[in-house]
Amino acid sequence: MTTRPEPLAIGIYGQPYPLLNEAPSLGSAFRNLRLSDYGAVAGWTALAFAVGFTGGRPLRRQNSIFLASFTVCAVSLMQLATSAERLRGLRENEVECKRYGVPFVAQD
Repeated sequence: MTTRPEPLAIGIYGQPYPLLNEAPSLGSAFRNLRLSDYGAVAGWTALAFAVGFTGGRPLRRQNSIFLASFTVCAVSLMQLATSAERLRGLRENEVECKRYGVPFVAQD
């Protein structure tokens, strides 16, 4: 059973998925976000808000707002990086291949 290489090992293993954009811009990464990416941002932010509320006894509102703000920034950047990796063919991109009309053939 072969496993997919991590994005950092691309020089050793080659391109595992079809290349859609060699150098995606910030705008193309935003346009390429999936619904699951938005769901991850919303879910992690809601969890951080709840943790900040329950853990911050004297300053509940301030802690929850701070943690939610920090988390929405961090997870948004993480999902943008994931979106750019899908465009570069470093992650599974079957949905994007269908959207852009590129045949999806994964290397084994």
